[in-house]
Amino acid sequence: MKTPENFIQYLAAHRDCTEEIMDYARMLSQEDVETGAEPKTAKIRRMISSVRLEIHKMRGFVRLVPLADSISYGFMEPEHDIGMWVADSLAHRFPNTEIIIGNNQRTWRSNYSENGLIHQEGPGIMATIEELKKEQGIMPKEQVNNDTEKLWMTYYLSQYCPDRKNLRQFHKQMPEKHMKAAGMHLEQAVSYMPLTSFV
Repeated sequence: MKTPENFIQYLAAHRDCTEEIMDYARMLSQEDVETGAEPKTAKIRRMISSVRLEIHKMRGFVRLVPLADSISYGFMEPEHDIGMWVADSLAHRFPNTEIIIGNNQRTWRSNYSENGLIHQEGPGIMATIEELKKEQGIMPKEQVNNDTEKLWMTYYLSQYCPDRKNLRQFHKQMPEKHMKAAGMHLEQAVSYMPLTSFV
């Protein structure tokens, strides 16, 4: 079945979910959602699918920047309330590293270790990073950003080949709204510069 057992949690994360929709969904089984032909059931199925698709995309699109040896952060502005799922997934991918993802309004923090998974939500990402810098005496954010941005820019610009440029196919596979949501700016580089230009 494509519909997960915990479909109610995915539905609750949808930006357009209401208490009325939740009440109706609680009366449905996993199989009802999967095979139901009623308009309300079909809408619920589409909403769940939309949330799951965004989680899948953000897991791959979010770019993490190291803030310290055991802390990495990234920008994400999702349509649905999926921040904790994405943060938890990235924490599992990078054990013993605190993962902080967020935007100007919210931050999701996750850390996976031998003690299990710990996560919490907080204010905007800039406030969270400033707080961490004070707590741990981390180097100024500008220096970290400059080094990382320069590295990514060097990589992307060195890989750019005008002969293979196919923006139509690129935007088909990488919708602009998802690029914006994951803070992907460097991938849109349009001028060719060889790697030796940065040495």
